[in-house]
Amino acid sequence: MQEMWAKNKMLVIGVVVVAVALIGGGAYMLLGKQQAPSTANVPSTQQTANVPSLAPSDIGMSLAVTRNGESVTMTVAKLDGITALDYEVTYTASSNGNNVPRGVIGHIDVKPGQSTINQEVVLGTCSDVCHYDNVVSPVKFSVKVTKSDGKVYEVDQSINLQT
Repeated sequence: MQEMWAKNKMLVIGVVVVAVALIGGGAYMLLGKQQAPSTANVPSTQQTANVPSLAPSDIGMSLAVTRNGESVTMTVAKLDGITALDYEVTYTASSNGNNVPRGVIGHIDVKPGQSTINQEVVLGTCSDVCHYDNVVSPVKFSVKVTKSDGKVYEVDQSINLQT
């Protein structure tokens, strides 16, 4: 009988040790996750606040209204030392009496020896047929410029469609 009690006692002790380890590990994981800093809810302006800025003239950037206000063409004419451009275009459109935020994102690889880039951005949606937005705000271009040394800079420029 004592031998059976000793075996059961060892089994009970083993179960208690495993249970304490699981509970302790779970608590550590839960508390550790709550204390860890996260950038998931940080607005993008705070996440990119350390990106140095360039003036549009530094890269020869200009914006022009094209297609009677249905698009904007971005031209970059100073490409020396630039390997890529990532752009985000934002504006507000009126739709059924409501102001709605709109945007376009894109990426351009700069080829060696390339001297100028022209990128037309349609202000609307196109598949088989284009449906143009009724733009009611300035159109803002935020361009991330990647240089050949790997450094990234930001260039911001806006244009009004109304003359």
